[in-house]
Amino acid sequence: MHEFSLASSLVQYVSDAAKKSGIAEIKEIHIEVGEMTHIDPRQLKFCIKIASQNTIADGSRVFIKKRMPVLKCLKCGATTELKGGKNLSDYTMACRSCGSQDVELERGKELVLKRIKGIKKGTP
Repeated sequence: MHEFSLASSLVQYVSDAAKKSGIAEIKEIHIEVGEMTHIDPRQLKFCIKIASQNTIADGSRVFIKKRMPVLKCLKCGATTELKGGKNLSDYTMACRSCGSQDVELERGKELVLKRIKGIKKGTP
């Protein structure tokens, strides 16, 4: 389950970032996950809850938003957001403007930490 490995790395990263910012307790973690990563948001959320036990992120609320994939046409330069598919084969990997299949995935294969909310040290 690669979600647990990602969750462990993410919790370590947010904990380190929070400590550097003087945050004593993380209350919320906001993440965006690219549709093409094949990461199950529900599994990732569960794994973050497990990985954050006994850390400053323990008990934090986790919000995960999916990012739709975006293709960039290498022929005409147009970008196209791909709409909902359950599998990679559900997507048409061609430019909607010119029909070229000379495209690259510009967005949709990332995991982005958008925001951390927490309580600063010494704040009641």
